[in-house]
Amino acid sequence: MINHLSYLLFFYCIIFSQNFVDSFIKHYKKTDNYFMEFEYVSKNNEEIIFKHKGELIYSNNKYRITIDDVVFIFDGNKHYNIVKENMEVNVLKSNELSNYLIPSNLSKVIEKNKNKLKVSLNEKVIISYVDDNDYEYKIEIDKNYNIVRIDQELSNTYSNSIFFNKTSYNQDIDINLFVFNRSDYNDYYINEL
Repeated sequence: MINHLSYLLFFYCIIFSQNFVDSFIKHYKKTDNYFMEFEYVSKNNEEIIFKHKGELIYSNNKYRITIDDVVFIFDGNKHYNIVKENMEVNVLKSNELSNYLIPSNLSKVIEKNKNKLKVSLNEKVIISYVDDNDYEYKIEIDKNYNIVRIDQELSNTYSNSIFFNKTSYNQDIDINLFVFNRSDYNDYYINEL
């Protein structure tokens, strides 16, 4: 009898974890926009190298991320990294940071790596996987599909963590936040990579 209950509980956990992952992916597929406040921390040998506060605004596959004085904009076609301190703008075809910082992009990565996922169920759900670069990710999610924390292990000693402090959905967002206007940056060096 105990063995039967153990098997039943085991299969329930597997089914629940798969259902949760599927629901998490669907949640971000149908969410048009959101605003998030976060803290980005990098460590080497458990020593904090830097800690920065940031904001993320996402709307219909466009985003704006501000981390201190650096602004990342994706207008739907190109990625712009604006570094005020250096007075430069880097125009890129992709931005790796957006793959794991933006929940909508992260949900696509999770969907792509579904067969590699490990899911643990506690008060919060933790989804972990190893990507193609051998970086290990742990994503802590609450029962409402809000991401609480993301840990990225880049090596045995170096890691990044993102702590989400506030998440608001379906906000009134000005679409001009996702527009890069060259005339606003006449004094900047613009580097097209």
